[in-house]
Amino acid sequence: DKTKGGTGVLAALNLESHPALLCSVYTFGKAAGCHGAVVAGSSTLISYLVNYARPFVYSTALPPHSLISIRQAYEAMIGPVGESRRK
Repeated sequence: DKTKGGTGVLAALNLESHPALLCSVYTFGKAAGCHGAVVAGSSTLISYLVNYARPFVYSTALPPHSLISIRQAYEAMIGPVGESRRK
């Protein structure tokens, strides 16, 4: 199983930095038990989104308590407990 490890197909195939990828979208549902998502990309893409998708960006911003929940969930998933559960 190439996706073993729980980090996704692109990571399993070592394609996370492939030049053909426009951006990465990280979701915080399901495994993290939270809500929301983030788009990660080049400074050109981020500049485009800030300038042309401003209403969407600011209407979907997460409150501070959600950001803290996401951080704690990811710290648990990538820490020793998460590693042992993935085996």
